[in-house]
Amino acid sequence: MSMRMGVEGASVMTGLKSMGSGSTARRTGSAITSKDRGALNTILKVGSIGEETLALHLRAHNISFDREVMLVPVRKWRWDFVVGDLAIEIQGGTWARGGHSRGLGQIRDCQKQNAAVRAGYRPLAFTTDMVTSGEAINDLLEILKKPHSTV
Repeated sequence: MSMRMGVEGASVMTGLKSMGSGSTARRTGSAITSKDRGALNTILKVGSIGEETLALHLRAHNISFDREVMLVPVRKWRWDFVVGDLAIEIQGGTWARGGHSRGLGQIRDCQKQNAAVRAGYRPLAFTTDMVTSGEAINDLLEILKKPHSTV
């Protein structure tokens, strides 16, 4: 399993002078564009707000985890988090008409979840709102307390 650590806090951005594409993040803490943020995320391997928030919550509860894990080697699917036998996806862009809300995206999501179950994992999905509200970590804490049976 691989682990991708996120960067805590936005202080990293203040130390960067240039982010490519001719744009600049000033040391004064001025706002950066979404294009700059995308470049920064690529450079630093930072996840979405939902992913970084869940990582922070897991660390706060001393729950070990792996990130960006490929559970099924023959497919390129990666799970945002793996905690024990829990395979966790954070669904961003809940209200945008993105790939996960269209027919083909839903089919792929079902295939990914079913493959995880066949590999012995229990898939869970949370939206960014569920993570930032605390619902996701509360669900995880409850799930991790209870022993589960195999069928």
